[in-house]
Amino acid sequence: LRDANNCLSSTTPTVINQPNPITFSIDSASPTCNGVNDGYINFTNVQGGTPSYEYSIRGDNPIQYQSSANFSGLSPDTYYCVVKDSHGCVSDTNQLTLSNKNTISVNYSLIPSQVCFGDSGILSLSASGGSGNYEYSVSLIPGVPGSWYSSTDFYIHTGINYYGFVRDITYGCIAYANN
Repeated sequence: LRDANNCLSSTTPTVINQPNPITFSIDSASPTCNGVNDGYINFTNVQGGTPSYEYSIRGDNPIQYQSSANFSGLSPDTYYCVVKDSHGCVSDTNQLTLSNKNTISVNYSLIPSQVCFGDSGILSLSASGGSGNYEYSVSLIPGVPGSWYSSTDFYIHTGINYYGFVRDITYGCIAYANN
């Protein structure tokens, strides 16, 4: 190199090496039951860029990064996973959706369908979703199941509000409906 006075430079050129792009893998699990926030996202196999790394599940938002690669207590949602290195370089975004795959729903019927005051009848429960492996309960208290049974039919008295519960034995998820 020559300067304005035609003098030669005695320095040697500096080679700038660009780091490899940041890549990563994701280990994740959706929440086990409806209303339970126990999903997680873990960043694994982070490579490229310049360590140390920061992690975000809300995209490249400066206030959403953390130093831990593990995010827990997550609810069903769509997450945008990003890694940032020590120079502020950001990985491509990996979009990931956690869903309630084990949601169960409860239906009931009264037998007979019209019961007169003072008579008794049968509250018959049915369920769908989850693993399909259920047990059933009836209670007078909302949100508080009684004892669990494999039977779907319960004898009830009219004039009283009953709550029918279904529990997925495999996942522990509980849902209820009332008559």
